[in-house]
Amino acid sequence: ADANGCSQEVSLDIAEPAEFIATAVEEQPVSCFGGSDGIVTVETNGSPSAFQWSTGDNTATATGLPAGAYTIVVTNADGCQDEAEVILTEPAEPVSVQIVLEKPVSCQGDTDAILQAVASGPGQAFDYNWSNGAASATAGGLGAGLYSVVLTNEKGCEASAEFMLEEPTLIQAMLSATDVTCVSGENGGAIVIDTTFGGTH
Repeated sequence: ADANGCSQEVSLDIAEPAEFIATAVEEQPVSCFGGSDGIVTVETNGSPSAFQWSTGDNTATATGLPAGAYTIVVTNADGCQDEAEVILTEPAEPVSVQIVLEKPVSCQGDTDAILQAVASGPGQAFDYNWSNGAASATAGGLGAGLYSVVLTNEKGCEASAEFMLEEPTLIQAMLSATDVTCVSGENGGAIVIDTTFGGTH
């Protein structure tokens, strides 16, 4: 009221600000099983002023993350807070490779063996890098020795395997002869060849 006792009622509408909401988004899942190249970004409906990650990061985007659960507390300019959570994923299993023998070395010193790399795990396309220079799933023209292959999928995940390729033992032949005992030669003679060699025969 004023000095004369007059008064007037005034109404004010005070608008409540919109609820501050923070959301964590998986920008990039972990590429390889057990890797740490995941990326998570926090998005808000306002202007955030501070980020507090469970990892210790303090920016809107965190990189180089392994798979797992992450929590981020976000504060805006008015001091309002919201908590965002996200689960960063990775492939369910690693890439793996094994080498199987398709064709053994035929004879000692030969180079006709064939090895096959069998891939498993996540991936649609694989690159092969053999120790002998082959670049496909199959390596041929091989002699005895140790061979290895490195397998890489389209995301850069790698696996490797080794195989010791053996060869059969050298064929050894022993010749023995039985002389003819009669002048006429009617009782005949004999020649015996005794062989020792490896492989299937």
